[in-house]
Amino acid sequence: MTVCIAAIAKATSADGQRSDVVILASDRMLTYRGQQYELLDQTKTFWFSNTIAALVAGTGDTLLHILQVTALLLADKTPLRACLRISPTRQGGGA
Repeated sequence: MTVCIAAIAKATSADGQRSDVVILASDRMLTYRGQQYELLDQTKTFWFSNTIAALVAGTGDTLLHILQVTALLLADKTPLRACLRISPTRQGGGA
């Protein structure tokens, strides 16, 4: 079973400013060809920048495709909303 959790919360900085924050958590277990592996130093949370992250689940081919295409789109300054429409069934990715 894969665990990917995201929550939105309010945080207060030392100077009293309040802002929205996102809290992310995922497990470390990967399944590949029927074998399970637990990663020691890596979760299934991938950071594209200090404000953009993805939690992943599913088959290795699908998640790698989505992560690769998203990284390329973000590098080309594609708006994040367009990146959210990536279809793993499209050849070559795209939004």
